[in-house]
Amino acid sequence: MTGQFQSVIMGDMRRPGTRAWAAVSALLAVLVVVGVREAAVAAGTGSGEVRPGPGVAAAAAPAPVSAGQPPLARLEHASIGEDTISGRRVLTVTSTRPVSGPRPVALMLHGAGHDRRVPVEESAQRFTQTLIDAGWVVAASDAGGDAWGSSASQADHLSLLDRLREVYPVSGVVLVSMSMGGVAGLNMVADGSVPDLLGWVGITAVTNLRAVAADPRFTDRIAGALSAGEIAARDPLALPADQLGGVPLVAVVSPSDPWTPPVSQLTPFAEHMGAVNPPRVVECSDGHLGVDCYRADVVMELVAG
Repeated sequence: MTGQFQSVIMGDMRRPGTRAWAAVSALLAVLVVVGVREAAVAAGTGSGEVRPGPGVAAAAAPAPVSAGQPPLARLEHASIGEDTISGRRVLTVTSTRPVSGPRPVALMLHGAGHDRRVPVEESAQRFTQTLIDAGWVVAASDAGGDAWGSSASQADHLSLLDRLREVYPVSGVVLVSMSMGGVAGLNMVADGSVPDLLGWVGITAVTNLRAVAADPRFTDRIAGALSAGEIAARDPLALPADQLGGVPLVAVVSPSDPWTPPVSQLTPFAEHMGAVNPPRVVECSDGHLGVDCYRADVVMELVAG
């Protein structure tokens, strides 16, 4: 139903021994089959990893997203809604418990090989649960798939925010960029397109696009989404530091990250920002997009002050 979020409520229906429980169990069994099939068609893998190019040694793969599992059932008191906005599928997660007053939004900008389902991926469930329990709205858009921060993908994220503002009394927005999503997120910070922005949180995020584009594991993928000129212009290192000033920036990084290692991503970005607005650094231990890297407390601190 376009224009209205469709909700799947996981509350008392999860109580065994009821007709609703039987119906939900049957539905989840179907979702498992569909999820495996979609993952195989869309990504060629059930883990959502980015595969290296021909002849390039593979680094340790990112944490699997368990595309064939029913992650929705693991979220408690959660309403998961899906919709289509301007041809892009979007997903929103909220609590089924009463929430009064304005609500902050965590807009998740997914990484390569992922999509709108990032809030309910296995590695992000604890993150999402913590936020919705605190009254947050957690949302994500397909945003063109592996778009690497294209202008069209940024427009998709903004369209989702516009829709959320129509549905909820939004008090502010935190952009949560995962991996590739760092490019779109930081460009949106720089251009001021999110007027109620509370801050940016990068989770093992790309902050040096040209370095990633030069990596044979990603060169062809990025060239398929952006021209050479767009790569240069959208690189976070090309954004004027003062345009990224005044907004809290937090980088969650893992020393063991094989895909966006801090030495080639965070370090040059921090040097670029200098004293203008140096990012706060939070270290995690689970590699690229691991469970420990999804830090809901860091996001919530941006509202607390």
